[in-house]
Amino acid sequence: DGKRIGDREYAEVLIAITEYHRALLSRLMAD
Repeated sequence: DGKRIGDREYAEVLIAITEYHRALLSRLMAD
């Protein structure tokens, strides 16, 4: 179960990074 929680946190971090990356890309394309 401890590993499952770790995987969940990892997934949340991965999603956060993806969202940030997409925002950064859209910003660059806007310029």
